[in-house]
Amino acid sequence: MGEKKLSFPAYFPKDCPPANAKPEELCVYRYCEGQSVTENDFLSYYQIDPIKFKDNILAYGLSVLLDKQACVKGMKLPAIKKKFKSFATGITYIESGKIKRTPTNKIQSHCTWWLYEGAKPETYFVICS
Repeated sequence: MGEKKLSFPAYFPKDCPPANAKPEELCVYRYCEGQSVTENDFLSYYQIDPIKFKDNILAYGLSVLLDKQACVKGMKLPAIKKKFKSFATGITYIESGKIKRTPTNKIQSHCTWWLYEGAKPETYFVICS
């Protein structure tokens, strides 16, 4: 019985994810639209709007945070409160994709997580209480 080859979706451009992204198991947090975790909570910006984001390599990945307090703080911001109702936590398992720390001026714990084809994080992320 052969092992399944891990690969990224065919729509990923060349050199996506970047070479310095790596498979790493980290506990991360992600904002969710509702009170339960769904597949839609794990769509990348590229999947939502391919025309707008086709040239942004980070948009092919998902934004996740390493710091729960950053999520709690973010949930108080009007723009985030308007779009998201909760946040979930889970592990970036090695077989789920590659991750790179991509801090912003406002969120030092920000990372971008590029999922392998067929990864289903909605099945193992849980809403934080």
